Amino acid sequence: MEKTSKLVVGLLFVILFINVVIGLFGNSDLRDLRKKLKDISQDTKDLIKQLEESKNIVSSIRADLSVFKATLKGTDSLVLINDARKRRDEETNYKKKAEIQKEIDRLMGKLSLDTTTTIPTKPGKNQ
Repeated sequence: MEKTSKLVVGLLFVILFINVVIGLFGNSDLRDLRKKLKDISQDTKDLIKQLEESKNIVSSIRADLSVFKATLKGTDSLVLINDARKRRDEETNYKKKAEIQKEIDRLMGKLSLDTTTTIPTKPGKNQ
């Protein structure tokens, strides 16, 4: 029995040794494959991170464009308002100029009836 137990123990050591040898040398392809899968997994995580960063950048650019669009609309409104004011002021000034010119002509007519001297007048910008 002692011989049989030694034989069984020896056989177990041989099986264990063969298993270790196969584990060290036979699974090298599996280890390489596992390493490649880990590398691919890490690359995928890195790509996802880069995509998220790009998405955030695009969102920021969209927000900036929205602000810029609102600014342009505000500027356009101010230009329209200022243009309307300028036209109104020019029309008012033109009417005042016409009234003043009529008054000058009336006074010059009176003056020419009273005396023979002439008063020089300063020409306007639009004459």
